[in-house]
Amino acid sequence: MSFNKIQICFLLQVQFLKIDYTHIHIIQERTNRIQMIVPLIIIQNRNNKINIMQNKDILQYIIWLIIKWIQFYYVYYKSRVIDIFSRKNKIKQLNIKTYKIYQMKQSYLVPSTQNQLLEMVDVNNDRMIAIEKDLENAETNSLGYENKPLQWRIRDFIYKKCQRQQEEYRVIEIGLRSKCQQNIVRNQKYNIITFLPKVLFDQFKYFFNLFFLLITLSQFYDKLKVGFLFSYVAPLVFVLTLTLLKEAYDDFNRYLRDREANSQLYKRNGKMTKSMDLKVGEIIEIQANQRVPADCILLETEDKSGVVFIRTDQLDGETDWKLRQATKQSSGILIVEPPKLDIYDFKGVLRGDDNREPLNLENTLWANTYIAAGKVSAVIIYTGRECRSSLNSRDPRMKMGKLDRELNFLSKVLFLFMCSLAFMIVLASSNTLNREIQFFRFVLLLSSIIPISLRVNLDFSKLVFSFRINSDKDIKGAQARNSQIPEELGRIQYILSDKTGTLTQNSMTFKKIALESNMFTSQNIGAVQSILKRQFNTVPYPMHDIIQGGIKKRRDKNQVLRDLITSLCLCHNVTPIIQDGKRQFQASSPDEVALVEISEKMGVKLLSRTQEFMKIQTFSGQENYKILYEFPFTSERKRMGIILQLDGQEGYYFYLKGADQIIKNKVPEVQRGFLMDECEMLSREGLRTLVMTQKYLPKEEFIQWAKEYDEARASMNEREKKISHVLEKLEQGMEFLGITGVEDLLQEDINTTIDQLRNAGINIWMLTGDKIETAQCIAISTGLKSPQQEMFVIKEAEELNLQNLLNQFGNKHNAVLVIDGQSLAIALGQFLQQFMNVSTRAPSVICCRCSPTQKAQVVEAIKAFTGSVTLSIGDGGNDVAMIQAADVGVGIIGKEGKQAALASDFSILKFKDISPLLLWHGRLAYKRSSVMAQFVMHRGLVISIIQTIFSLVFYYVAIPIYNGYLMLGYATVFTVLPVFSLIFDEDISKEKALEFAELYKTLQQGKEITTKTFLIWVWKSIYQGTVIMTLTFLFFENQFLSLVTVTFSALIVIELLNVMSELKQYKLITFISQLFSIGIYLVCIFFLKDIINVSDINLRFCINVGVLVAFSWLPLHIAKKIIQAIDPSEADKIMDKITHR
Repeated sequence: MSFNKIQICFLLQVQFLKIDYTHIHIIQERTNRIQMIVPLIIIQNRNNKINIMQNKDILQYIIWLIIKWIQFYYVYYKSRVIDIFSRKNKIKQLNIKTYKIYQMKQSYLVPSTQNQLLEMVDVNNDRMIAIEKDLENAETNSLGYENKPLQWRIRDFIYKKCQRQQEEYRVIEIGLRSKCQQNIVRNQKYNIITFLPKVLFDQFKYFFNLFFLLITLSQFYDKLKVGFLFSYVAPLVFVLTLTLLKEAYDDFNRYLRDREANSQLYKRNGKMTKSMDLKVGEIIEIQANQRVPADCILLETEDKSGVVFIRTDQLDGETDWKLRQATKQSSGILIVEPPKLDIYDFKGVLRGDDNREPLNLENTLWANTYIAAGKVSAVIIYTGRECRSSLNSRDPRMKMGKLDRELNFLSKVLFLFMCSLAFMIVLASSNTLNREIQFFRFVLLLSSIIPISLRVNLDFSKLVFSFRINSDKDIKGAQARNSQIPEELGRIQYILSDKTGTLTQNSMTFKKIALESNMFTSQNIGAVQSILKRQFNTVPYPMHDIIQGGIKKRRDKNQVLRDLITSLCLCHNVTPIIQDGKRQFQASSPDEVALVEISEKMGVKLLSRTQEFMKIQTFSGQENYKILYEFPFTSERKRMGIILQLDGQEGYYFYLKGADQIIKNKVPEVQRGFLMDECEMLSREGLRTLVMTQKYLPKEEFIQWAKEYDEARASMNEREKKISHVLEKLEQGMEFLGITGVEDLLQEDINTTIDQLRNAGINIWMLTGDKIETAQCIAISTGLKSPQQEMFVIKEAEELNLQNLLNQFGNKHNAVLVIDGQSLAIALGQFLQQFMNVSTRAPSVICCRCSPTQKAQVVEAIKAFTGSVTLSIGDGGNDVAMIQAADVGVGIIGKEGKQAALASDFSILKFKDISPLLLWHGRLAYKRSSVMAQFVMHRGLVISIIQTIFSLVFYYVAIPIYNGYLMLGYATVFTVLPVFSLIFDEDISKEKALEFAELYKTLQQGKEITTKTFLIWVWKSIYQGTVIMTLTFLFFENQFLSLVTVTFSALIVIELLNVMSELKQYKLITFISQLFSIGIYLVCIFFLKDIINVSDINLRFCINVGVLVAFSWLPLHIAKKIIQAIDPSEADKIMDKITHR
């Protein structure tokens, strides 16, 4: 084996040590497993001269190494690297043996720090062969200490001391247990120590709770103490207790799930071991349908070819099975990259006794994936928090809805109102002493104006709304993954949707296949079969005419068709499997499956596929192909390729397929015009296009290319860049075969759904990575563009003319804007204001050729420019960015997997489910949350108004009118259930809400909670509190105990009636909650005899309470009905139409 590169490492300057060494010592050792070379330390002396030579007296320098152990560490850690080998000619000038300053396949890499130099130097191949022979013949020396090589001791020492430095590589010996992070799955938010502090911090960051905490703490200061401490502590403790219980319950469930995962058993060295006890370097067995406990390298499988299928839906959300390949050897030294986030990339090398095997993603088993079938052996490389799944895990996203922000603002307004009332009382008082203390005492008395129970009511109402979404039988599979923002579904103004898999089903059906000389559709597959039958019987193998001596003239069109259909059956990553007795295909994309099914219909059938071989059935019999290399599709490459060798052939076939924008640069220039024109024509018909090409590789050309490719793959530095460069060379000079056109079926009831959303006043934008022509066709077929509207296209615009095009579009009316990714990038960067001005006035906008980043940028721009509530919906991993950027993210569980759904706030199965999610659940959640929140504020305001009047009448004395027990009962058991029952109210049936989508439009401006509605509730509170106190003074002649009894009793009844005034439908749950509250109050009266004057409760008392209730509640109720009749709102007008239909 020969090398073109030498790895120069570990070059250190130790000038600060004042050591003047003139030579360096090389220690070699051959152990039972592998030959190793200690990394060199090259010392720069004061004269900047380097003299390196070999010393044969090994033992003498072992002693030297031990003495200089600590110095060695400081040299390694504190030195700066000197680049003495920056030029190749300098290396040639050094009179040394080159192999003494590099680590080859026998060497053992140490973890590097930022001071380590990894330099690749070109060396002549003949020289490298000689070096290898010298190394193979090197003498073996014993340097063991406690059966551990000195090199390993140096490695371990440096690794421990420099672990804070960034790690370049990790070295693992297969079968040798290494120290590492404990392999524990932990998804708990808290532990015993952090539970209370974290929960309390999360609660007191809200203004409500923080205010009441300060109020409670003030009661420990005698001068500020008013009433009983219990009356302030009890409400706060009640609210926090409910929150603590809820968090404890949720975290305990997480603990149970973690314990189950950590206790799963795996076979290690013939013994069953818990997952949590596994270590890096150990070899374990994993059975079928068993979770992979840690990140591993696949060593062996039951299949002779070394392949196995895994399920990755719990990791990346993709439901298709993935194929993994075992390593060619199961022992040796693994050199792998440090832990990182990217689950789609991996670099490593397996060094054995005789070879060096590059490792990539296909050799890995990430934690939390599952073995689909069979049994495998694997070596662990990362554990615990270093696993890919753990590194990618995030705490649940805490989105704060617009309603929460509005209520937080109103609570601050109430705080100012409370301070104003306290200031008014102090100002009216004639007592001028200690006015500051008096002010704070009155603030404490009026503190009920800030509703501490509002946060609890809102949190539990959100849980109820989320549960109703999850249990809705009409939208099966719907799941509220974020229970913090269900009410935001009720005020969406912009929907930003992906196309493929969202507006369409991502289910492909063959429509057309275009060649330079002909075109075939799904209607004339029979004609294709006839041509192929003749071709396969007369032409023995693909590219027969090219292999037999080259083509000087235009190829026969029938032979091109034969090669095209063959390429469809060979160029893919599809694997046929038998599942539930049926033959099915497993692939990473439905497009791949569609093309294989097309070729099968035309007579070329994929029989089987392994990692190394592929077998197809043609009209002339079976053809067996050896798979040498496969280059999978990525979002960056936008193409897929494969190199095959047919049995009996010396040459090789290279097939490449991909997007037209990419492939056009790979084919001869004379074919590019037809390629682009035909792709555009097919796209206008709404078809997804894929360009197919091929190339024949003679044996000599392939061997030379494979050598370069293997070297690039084995590189640990800039591997992707080197591989890309080698592939670019291979992909030049491809032969154009044809273009496939498949149709992506539209989602069920897509037109009706979009009409409903449009009638609800929601603007719909389509953000897609597809071509403009395809997107235009989908926009027409789905109803995003109506027949009366025109399309204004901005394509490949440059900075100079983009502004002019935006101005032209701004002058148009009722036109849909279509813009491509190149133009969009400029618009978002330099003309953002102008672009948003014109685009937000359009009935719809279609952004094509969008990257995931651009999708998220569009969402952020709409939020910033309009202030509207946005909803993003998609089904693939490329939609995650915009889903997370939107106020509300909705993921569709489709053929691309669950990645979008897992990252979303709400997940559904079909696009049509968005209508009931918004128009029914969202509308109810927003309306009822708004009413309940303002009602809770009103409940506290009434008490504060009563307290204010009481303080003014009774000579400005800072004492509470109601005992702490009454205040606690008022805020909890006496009224909490009736108030909470407001969230179950429904003003209209579900069917009517979907039929009359215009009802939703009335909520988008947030008119359920505005300054007007807030002031109305404040007016209600002031009116009712004033009437209660005024009439009570008239009836009971200022008797304090009678005053408390009658006002509090009237207050309870009035609040229950206020609840009824807000109801649209009187349900059983409301009736039960009302009876329960009254019953609890009557029972409590007899236990609070010292507070409530029971002797005064008689017929006259009931009449007086009735009068108070009538004068304080009835006028407001009647006034509300009159106003609704005289000046109905838009919602009331629509409701009136519905009622009279």
